[in-house]
Amino acid sequence: MTKYAENYAGIRQAQAEERAHPSDLGTQHFSLDALNGSWVAQLRSRITQGLMKHGGLRLMQRIAPVVRLGPYHFVTRHADIVAALHRPDVFGVPFGPEMEEMAGPPVFALGDDAQTHAAQMAILRDPWAAIDPVTHVRPVVRRVTEALLEDSGGQIDMARDVFMRVTAEACLKTFGIAAPSAENFAAFSAACSSLIFADPSGTPAVRRQAMIGAKRICDVLDASIDAYAKLSADERADPAQAGFLQGLMDQVARQGDRGPVWEQSDKDTVRVILFGVITGFVPTTALAAGKILDQMRRKPDQFHQALRCAARAKATPDDPQARLALRDILFEIARFNPSLFPGQFRLRKEAGDTQGLPEALRRIKPGAVVILATAQALHDPRVVKHPNRFMPGEGFLAKDGTALPDLSFGLGMHHCLGHEMAHEIITEAFQIILSRPGIAFLSERPKFYGPYLGRLRMRFDMVEGHAAQSTIVAPVPLKEGADIEALRAVLAGLQEDTSDLKQGLEGTGIVHFASLNLVNLGAETRLDARPTHLLAEFNTDGMPRDALARLEQRIDAPCSTVLPFLKDAQGGFIAAVRAHLLHPDTNPWGTIGVNFNGTEHMPVRQIEEEKNLYDWAEAQVRQRSAEGTTDPADLVADIRKQMQDDPAKAALLYRPSHRYPRFSRHKDFPFSGFIAKYAGLGLQPLAVFAVLALVLPVGLVALGIVSLLQAADVYVSLWMVPLLLALTVAGGVLAWLRRVETRETPDDRYAPHDHVAAVQAMEDLPGYAQNHITSVSALKPGLLRRLTTALAFHIIKYMKILWFRPGFVTDFATIHYARWYCPKGSQKLIFQGNYDGSWESYLEDFITKVHRGQTMAWNNCVGFPRSRWFFLDGAQDGDRFKRWVRRQQVQTQVWYSRFPQLTTGMIRTNALVRDGLARALTHDEYRAWATLFYTAPRPADAIETDQVQTLLFNGLGRHPLMTARVLRFDTGQGGKRLIAQLLQEARNAETPGAPWDARLSFGDAYPDYPAHFIALSSGGLSLLGFPDTPHDGRATLPHAFASGMAARARVLGDAGTPADPARWRWSDGAAHALLLSYARDPSEQAATDDTLTVMFEQYGIAVDSIVRADLQRRGLAHSDGFGTRDGISQPIMRHTQAFAKGKAAPDDVVGAGEFILGYPDSRGYLPLAITVPADTPAAQGLSAVERPVTDLVPRFGRLHLGDQRDFGRGGSFLAVRQILHNDKALKEFVAAKARGLEARHLPQKGIADAIREDIQADIRIRQGDRMPGDKDIVLRDMQRGQMDQSPYGDGPMGPDARQIWMEQWISAKIIGRWADGSSLARNPSVSRSLRNRARYHAVVRRYVGLRLKALQAATDQRSATGGHLDSLQQFLDRTRTPRGSGRLGVHGGLSMDETIWTTQGWAEFNDALSALEHEVGPLGIPRDLLRPVIPDNDFRHGEDDPLGMYCPIGSHIRRANPRDSFRPGHEITLQINNRHRLLRRGRTYSSAFDAPQDAGLIDAGWVQRDTETVPPVETEEGTFFMCFNANIERQFEFVQQTWINADGFHGGRHGPDPLITPKQKGDTFIIPGSEESLALDMCPMSRAEGEGVAQPAPVDFTRTVAGGYFFMPSKRALAYLSQL
Repeated sequence: MTKYAENYAGIRQAQAEERAHPSDLGTQHFSLDALNGSWVAQLRSRITQGLMKHGGLRLMQRIAPVVRLGPYHFVTRHADIVAALHRPDVFGVPFGPEMEEMAGPPVFALGDDAQTHAAQMAILRDPWAAIDPVTHVRPVVRRVTEALLEDSGGQIDMARDVFMRVTAEACLKTFGIAAPSAENFAAFSAACSSLIFADPSGTPAVRRQAMIGAKRICDVLDASIDAYAKLSADERADPAQAGFLQGLMDQVARQGDRGPVWEQSDKDTVRVILFGVITGFVPTTALAAGKILDQMRRKPDQFHQALRCAARAKATPDDPQARLALRDILFEIARFNPSLFPGQFRLRKEAGDTQGLPEALRRIKPGAVVILATAQALHDPRVVKHPNRFMPGEGFLAKDGTALPDLSFGLGMHHCLGHEMAHEIITEAFQIILSRPGIAFLSERPKFYGPYLGRLRMRFDMVEGHAAQSTIVAPVPLKEGADIEALRAVLAGLQEDTSDLKQGLEGTGIVHFASLNLVNLGAETRLDARPTHLLAEFNTDGMPRDALARLEQRIDAPCSTVLPFLKDAQGGFIAAVRAHLLHPDTNPWGTIGVNFNGTEHMPVRQIEEEKNLYDWAEAQVRQRSAEGTTDPADLVADIRKQMQDDPAKAALLYRPSHRYPRFSRHKDFPFSGFIAKYAGLGLQPLAVFAVLALVLPVGLVALGIVSLLQAADVYVSLWMVPLLLALTVAGGVLAWLRRVETRETPDDRYAPHDHVAAVQAMEDLPGYAQNHITSVSALKPGLLRRLTTALAFHIIKYMKILWFRPGFVTDFATIHYARWYCPKGSQKLIFQGNYDGSWESYLEDFITKVHRGQTMAWNNCVGFPRSRWFFLDGAQDGDRFKRWVRRQQVQTQVWYSRFPQLTTGMIRTNALVRDGLARALTHDEYRAWATLFYTAPRPADAIETDQVQTLLFNGLGRHPLMTARVLRFDTGQGGKRLIAQLLQEARNAETPGAPWDARLSFGDAYPDYPAHFIALSSGGLSLLGFPDTPHDGRATLPHAFASGMAARARVLGDAGTPADPARWRWSDGAAHALLLSYARDPSEQAATDDTLTVMFEQYGIAVDSIVRADLQRRGLAHSDGFGTRDGISQPIMRHTQAFAKGKAAPDDVVGAGEFILGYPDSRGYLPLAITVPADTPAAQGLSAVERPVTDLVPRFGRLHLGDQRDFGRGGSFLAVRQILHNDKALKEFVAAKARGLEARHLPQKGIADAIREDIQADIRIRQGDRMPGDKDIVLRDMQRGQMDQSPYGDGPMGPDARQIWMEQWISAKIIGRWADGSSLARNPSVSRSLRNRARYHAVVRRYVGLRLKALQAATDQRSATGGHLDSLQQFLDRTRTPRGSGRLGVHGGLSMDETIWTTQGWAEFNDALSALEHEVGPLGIPRDLLRPVIPDNDFRHGEDDPLGMYCPIGSHIRRANPRDSFRPGHEITLQINNRHRLLRRGRTYSSAFDAPQDAGLIDAGWVQRDTETVPPVETEEGTFFMCFNANIERQFEFVQQTWINADGFHGGRHGPDPLITPKQKGDTFIIPGSEESLALDMCPMSRAEGEGVAQPAPVDFTRTVAGGYFFMPSKRALAYLSQL
């Protein structure tokens, strides 16, 4: 079934399915591989095309004019095809519906046979005629083709990298279209062309890729059209704007008052024309070129004939006949393998006059799909003079000698407009390609994407710039009796920087490093042994044969001075090197060796070009930075534009697909992965052995010699015998090796000082960032040692191939070239290396990072430090290893480095700069490129702090004044203007600067200015114009956020309670934004208030609610509103300053992705992205959806998952709830419960006993751990006996003190902490502050007693002031607690009971102490215990208090952060808990109102009324709760629903959170006890709210009166919103 049949039924069905299930073309992955379909479809296509090519079409041509096969009618004869092409009224093109769907309406001319075709041809005829293929197209083709070939390294994919790329570049340049990537643009056009011209069956996969490609092409075209329309008249007159696009725009322009104007319909027409021309030109031209090349591959004689023509055309560039001859042969080749095979599709129209058509064509029924087999028509013997002979220049001649049309380009109305341009592109590209020396095909099959040639690789000869690199090493023997000192003198002359040798090496253009060394390769091992060989080493580009030929040209003459010392060197120095050239391999026979190349695939020419480019680009970057260009996209665009103006630099922008920094595409994996891959190398021979081993038993069974069971025994034996033998041999070798290792004696001697001095004379040369090393070591004797050496090199070789990142050895990369080799017949192992930095640093890298590899290689040498099991110890013993290496080194006589000041790191950075300019496409990649000039690339999960609002990093505790404004935008435009104004003066807190009174703050540093932050509701985003499509924008917002907090009332437990959203003051349903302002003092706050008021009036912003918080008011700093210290247990994100300080408890460390979108969470996964389409200018500054490209090694030009941008990256969801506090109700409740406690529930002990128990609990929990703060002081006091161990004596504390204690104790159990922030896990009986007060009281009495005793002792010897004795004694009497009394108010009221429990008593005690010291002098009392308590947080609920004996399981804080409660001691529990952590940023507030805010709240204690003022003032206190989440449902709502509101939290069943949830009858709070638990009824009842209502109602301690979900965007996301 064809999609064209029955009036395009197949297309209509696909379009209907698309409308019913719209696919998001922007998110789908684009790949040309999808054009091939399944392997079954590929096989069927190959068989069909093979049959048609090899006789099928020819047979049809002989049988009948029209042959029907299935739904297709094949027309194969030349005359019939010409007749059909001239009658589009009868045989029309079937492409219209899909072309219109992809780019229209309207439809492009190629898809129409009537008025639309005529109208569009009238528009495009003149602009097309203005294009001169010779002057406009040919230079582009030549420049791009030569640049691609020069950078190819001697091998290139002609189909993808030349034909597709060059055609696209020529098209874009000639047409005046700006596309981010010509390579991608060509692929998109190929997909579109496949659907239109080569997919008659309507394959869904082809349609999907074509629609994706069409969308992306149209996005590019629309951007170029809009950009041109926005140009001024002067800019449009600029010759640089001239092109096909300009001509089309001028043709459709309408004249307005201020010049030409374009309606959207005009732009649509231009887009349709451009789309049609591109899809009909770019892929088909590349296809034609690819088919020509494929035919050359299959017909070598035609290939060689074309080579000769190309050589003549190159030799005589001014001879048009030579070029014409090449053109003739190319298109004669194309006649035998045409681009369109079998031909062109047409649809027999329903109506149409068939008069004049051949009879066979008239018989075709209307609606039939016709294939005009133009491929066979070009071989019709009835018409063509040479139908099947290869005749360049005569292939398109009729029998009468007249020229025939090339039907491959169509005929008649739809004859290809671009046929001349295609001829020019193909001819020029092939002339350049075929002129390359040694051009040849690789021995591999081509790859196709549908009908298009996707891969066909060729190689050619090049010396300079060749990607292959060679290490040339040759030990040339010296003559016997040669004067070594004279030779050293000659070599010293060659070492001079100005020597002819070094000039010659540089002139080769291919040598990276070279060295000449005198070495002894004989049996002698002494350091002063006479050299036997001159060791020549060259690291070059290209194959050894070509490199040696180039070296022979350049350095043979300079090296002639050493020939008298060499043995058998009559043919010259390079001839001697060639004669003794080593070919190392890892086989145990021959020369054993292994090479390592740190700058692989980077030839000398490339390194030099990239170095120069880096130097130039760095100057441009710094200049533009000084000029204020900070956007990386603008920066890259400016530099690319400048490069295009310089042909030499422009060539660096064109890179073949396989030419990229290989180290940037490597994926790291663990060593275990290498082991698996290395073991896999042996699977293939094992599989072959398994098959061969099966042959013998099967043959024996077949011959009837053995039974099937016996054959199975034979097969098992064939496996088991070799396996057991191999295991036995391996075990024996290991045992022998270990035995030898234990008996060997390492050589720990120092090298002689004169030897070290001679070696060091050639190290650290001035002006060099590199060094050279050559060492010669004696191998240990024996065949097995040679085998183990080969094994070590084999493992190292495959580590390099399979595991190491190219150029790296594990994680260090300072090696340029390194190699080990043992020449055949020699017992000496040579190591040579060129490396960055000093010898010491080089060896340290070996010792600390790859010592096992060094041990494997060198433990086979005499004197090496003792190893263990072949690869352990050895080189890890650093000092001995260095000492041994020094003894092996030989003095370098001559050393040459092509780039002495470049380290491998610099070379890699230079390569990345060039690759980024050539390939970077997204804002992420531009940013990664720009950072190459300033800092090391950041890790993938490092936070771009400059994009994140500062509130996510810091709660701004030093900004005590906070103002929260709930905003409503009158219009979306006003909201955008407000955001733009706030962004205009945005500040990075990490960059100091002058303060301003209204700015947004970004960055992970504390702001030194009044800071502002803005977050938007779902409704606010919509009003600003946030996209709303099935797959982008609102569709990607989380459901909870899109619905709003009010709609989630049932989930949050608000529905049907006094906190029901119906009673809220404001919600995110009406609010559009939340603006948070932080100030350091009232003057700053007033200034920002004034500025914001002006802005709100100017932009039409309404303020629905204002909440002000002051941390300094009434001591509310760090308080939760009930007087308990808050903000203690906060999660700490990795890669933040808080994390870097190292003060975070390990349990609190989480991944940034738990709160900031776009970054990995604690488990390494990315939060779901909020995406927006990338086809708007506003979206260009947003990040791509996939992971950030910035890694330790950036990668540019990655294939993207879709045309989407990540709006959410760098932002976070903010859950906000305004909560009133009923402090009065809580205090009354706690006091009542404390008074009503039965005796069995009361601790029957004194405060000192409780303190001692707490200290012992601390010691049991954390033995040996020294905690900061007052605990250390108390422990020291106890050890020194400086504490009053029993200040209360034997009696219990007084009733008033016990009542206060019980109230604090119950409050702490409900909340989960003591009011001072100290934990119940560490302080189960009393708070740390109270313990410190008691200790301090005891310490003071002790110091007073000591002073009293000292004065009394002095009285016996000399007269003393009696007043001091009286004062000290009176103080002791006033502060004494009588033994057994337990009463308050005795002895002056300064006993421990009377001082430590109340603020007033504590102040009186300190006043009395101050008065005493004023009278008797300082007592030297340590004040450490008076310091504020440092809240302790390094505990685990599960491990330290599994039963909740200290901190009840149902307490508020334990519910909000259970830590490891659910499975004590299991780390997985903490990981699960951290998935639900909240980053809290709320503050307590106090607001005063002239008018009541909520009726009925005054009597219940929610609001306090001051009736003395006129009018009366009402004051309320509460918490403006805010917390950040990456996932509202997983974090805030989970905690609220599953932990806070759940009756069954942690297996309980007595009620929800005792503090913040609405109360219901039956709610109970359990305080576990060692013998009996205490159950508190948590539902106090009182009169209901509202006058006149008699029934009692529950009294809540908190009430939510407003709330909403907001999104706090990144800086880039805010910029996007402001530009919508």
